[in-house]
Amino acid sequence: MVPNAELKIRLLGEPRAWRGEVPLKLGHGLPTAVFVALALRANRVVSRDELVAALWDDDCPNGASNRIYTYVSALRRLVERGVGTREAAGVLESGYSGYRLVVSPDNLDVALVQRYRDQARAMRASGDARGELSAVDSALALWQGEALQGVPGPLALSWRQRLTEVRLGLSARRACLMIDMGYHDEVIDELRELVSHHPAREDLHHSLMLALSRSGRQVEALGVYRQAREALLEHFGAEPGAALRELRQAVLRSGSPVVPGIVGGAVVAERELSGRAYARIASARPATFVGRDGELARVRAAVAGVRTGRGGALWVNGAPGTGKTALLGAGLAELVGAECVVGWGVADELSHRVPLGVLESCVGGLDSGLLRRAGLTGLDLVPESVAKRADARVRLGGVLARVRSVLDAAGSRPVVLVIDDLHWADDETLLVWRQLHELTAHHPLLLISTCRPLPRHRNLDLLRMLVAESGCDTLELGELSDAEVRELLHRSHPAGRHTTDLVATLSGGNPAFVRAIGQAMASRPSRGWLATPDSVARAVHDYLDCFSSATREMLRCASLLGDPHTVGDVLRVSGKRAHQLVDSVAEALAGGALVDLGGSRLRFRHPIVKRVLHESVPVAARRAALADLGVDNGLPATYWAHPVGTRAPVHDDLGVRLDAIS
Repeated sequence: MVPNAELKIRLLGEPRAWRGEVPLKLGHGLPTAVFVALALRANRVVSRDELVAALWDDDCPNGASNRIYTYVSALRRLVERGVGTREAAGVLESGYSGYRLVVSPDNLDVALVQRYRDQARAMRASGDARGELSAVDSALALWQGEALQGVPGPLALSWRQRLTEVRLGLSARRACLMIDMGYHDEVIDELRELVSHHPAREDLHHSLMLALSRSGRQVEALGVYRQAREALLEHFGAEPGAALRELRQAVLRSGSPVVPGIVGGAVVAERELSGRAYARIASARPATFVGRDGELARVRAAVAGVRTGRGGALWVNGAPGTGKTALLGAGLAELVGAECVVGWGVADELSHRVPLGVLESCVGGLDSGLLRRAGLTGLDLVPESVAKRADARVRLGGVLARVRSVLDAAGSRPVVLVIDDLHWADDETLLVWRQLHELTAHHPLLLISTCRPLPRHRNLDLLRMLVAESGCDTLELGELSDAEVRELLHRSHPAGRHTTDLVATLSGGNPAFVRAIGQAMASRPSRGWLATPDSVARAVHDYLDCFSSATREMLRCASLLGDPHTVGDVLRVSGKRAHQLVDSVAEALAGGALVDLGGSRLRFRHPIVKRVLHESVPVAARRAALADLGVDNGLPATYWAHPVGTRAPVHDDLGVRLDAIS
């Protein structure tokens, strides 16, 4: 019998597991993918359908459920081998609805990373830089290579990307801390490696420039700026942001950045605006901002209102790539250096697992002097002792009281709180955010939220409805007009009229698509595209990530059809029944991928999305699908590259009548 036979799991590298000190032979392939899926959702029931989706998504083989049963049975034998009955019981549990892998958070490296991130956040709020650095180092030490290395399946791929971003964020923060503490020489090589792997990350270029200039290597620092500019123009067709430009000017003027500006992610004491919020505004503000005149005026009017003592709220809705963050960067730029208190938090796909995490990030970005006057040594929104013993109502009431104390400490100074990508926030943050809206009537407080139409969930929809009823100003960001697309291209990629018309048609006016296509065409005219360039395809896949896998598959099927096409055509080419497509079509309409032309007729809003999806379908599958529709399947080797005419008018007549389809 193995003493202390707790299950221990490491996923930050090639997946490994132990019972006590005895390693388990997980093997490779799909059985390991099942183990990883259970470990990523440790201590909660994972349904068989979720496991099927984790391994195959919508492309599951016949008998997928039986294969899941086989894999889980093998895993059970593996984790129970060599331990007694009592030790074996309760490790891998089966139930009617699915399976549950029981693991202590102390024995799961992914959970430990989150714990260390929370500790680092708390240390940062309290001003303990060395404590934060220690927590960040502890988190980074858990990685033993690429997360989930070699594990197949869509779930593993998604988590591998998320965890890569987490690791990158921790590495970037570590570099900032080292520079602030005077260890700039020690992080130069590390930062060079990070920049080489992530050339489009402006914050990494900034840190490397700062480290070099503080080490007396101003010429090299200016060389980093040139490299950063080339990379940003190549990837986004945009000049460096204000923070990087200011640092370059500082180096040119004095040989080292002694003027007020960003210092390793913090800001010098002369600035009232907190460093984190300043960096957010500076990085969000685009070098080229076109259109959105009405929306920009409303943002600036809200800012002017709060600066005169009038509270308010803004809610910015828009699909991925429509420029929600860029709008705020342009609209809030005048707050830099003003007598304003600004906090800016950004939610991500992991935020829902950390109660109040994004709210702490937002409020914790306020200047430390204000937090001390509010009686908070750090942010400490939810003291651990209270969190353990209080029910939800008492706990959230305490959080609201602490935020109110911050507002009181600010006195007559206006306070602006921003949560970017609110759709990823946890439910407790949404509840407190709702309560904060009531405070805007009595305080110079401006609340700003940005949100995508997808993913949808009940609490977010409820919050959206309640804040609208309380007078929150809602901005809906749609597509740029053809004239605005031409202006954006003229500023970033001077081009002929034919090219700009083609970009306007392909992009459907989505700013992210405009930049990606314009950059690709600047390198190679579309006549030379045998397939959509990778940079453009990545922009499309980023846009599609917010849709469910079922909706993405439905859109792939629809890409085989002409525009407009009918719901009946989609049903026939997909082989689905009407009730199986109801939710997918509704989601595609809500998310803006499809436009309802009435009479069950649909079209793609952005032709480039249709093109990329079409190219993702194997040629043989395209021929077979169109043959089923009775269409001549003599398809060319590549999809159309030269759409003619301008964009069709958009009719947002929501609600395709699937009930009329048999």
